[in-house]
Amino acid sequence: MVEGQLLFIRFGTCGGLQSSIPAGNVVVASEGSGFIYRDPDLVFDEACSFPYKTTSVSPSDILLSQSLISSLTEHLGEGRVNGGLNVTADSFYSSQGRLDPEFEDRNGGLVESVLEVYPSGGSMEMESFQLLVTPLPPN
Repeated sequence: MVEGQLLFIRFGTCGGLQSSIPAGNVVVASEGSGFIYRDPDLVFDEACSFPYKTTSVSPSDILLSQSLISSLTEHLGEGRVNGGLNVTADSFYSSQGRLDPEFEDRNGGLVESVLEVYPSGGSMEMESFQLLVTPLPPN
């Protein structure tokens, strides 16, 4: 049982969204996370060519993010750590823009669309948004 405030940092692998951030760099979700999902109702609508929706950004803790960026930069070196926005997807394939001829995902141009909604998007994975929006239990 934990008493009092709990801060945590999620570490994991993810895909990159910005060509200016080299593979192997660390992206800290200092701006929080947005969410993209494939709308199940629109998947069956033949008239819909892009069945994806995005949400508002769920912010991360500013002080914790700044502290993490400073610490990682100190250990990894300048230019290896980037702050920015994370984008969480609801699936590994369709909502992350992976094209596969075996699936009719209608996700061509998805990454470009994501960056129109979230211009500072630096990473994409499947967990962070949920962790940021999960409410704390009442005291």
